Amino acid sequence: MLTDRSEELFHKYQVPPEDVDVDPNCFANCFGVQTRADLFYTASGYSGQMIPGFPIPDDRVYGGQAEYTGLLTAFEHRASPSSFVAVELGAAWGPWVALAGVVAKRNGVKNISLVAVEASEQKIGALHDHLSRNGLIGAEGIDTRIIHGAAWSEDTTLHFPKEMPITDYGGAASSVEAENDYRGFTYETVPVKAFSLATLSLRGFLELTICTGIFRVPSATSRYRQVIFLMRV
Repeated sequence: MLTDRSEELFHKYQVPPEDVDVDPNCFANCFGVQTRADLFYTASGYSGQMIPGFPIPDDRVYGGQAEYTGLLTAFEHRASPSSFVAVELGAAWGPWVALAGVVAKRNGVKNISLVAVEASEQKIGALHDHLSRNGLIGAEGIDTRIIHGAAWSEDTTLHFPKEMPITDYGGAASSVEAENDYRGFTYETVPVKAFSLATLSLRGFLELTICTGIFRVPSATSRYRQVIFLMRV
């Protein structure tokens, strides 16, 4: 649920535009996270730019106000000023785990752990690129873990669409092999490993979570994407 602190949080954690050297192939949000424009049908007009303003009601490309507010609220209420852990399940290119890492790094957090779990083999490459581009791989004080697989209720093998377009963020793992996915799209599927939260060593995250948000927000591609944040502070 949104609170009236959204604008306050956005103002606190925004970055002056002059502090961000935007890659010509990327766009940046007001928090300084740079994202490849070719990951979206609608973002080419923002290449080389910082998108002005706060993400209210959204950031014009992929994320809504609720998602940004939930993440920054979790960061605000961390128990220790020196550590922060963020987990993104179904991470795609890793927008939220990247934002968590960038905000934590900029605000002097010494021990940062980032975990991104993604079932699409094609998007694993974009995930590595996105986190690296934003200084979150191989950086001192940042432990980044990228896992190719799906988060599930148990350890098993599921089915996931094969060779989806990089701009399709609606893919979902399924326990049943079917010709059409839940949206009616026809995709060949491939087996993908699925891991329980216990296997992913995330059980402690759930027990210590202070801000867990599950939001369904319209994306720029007119589809819906479910985002799950697990934050341990």
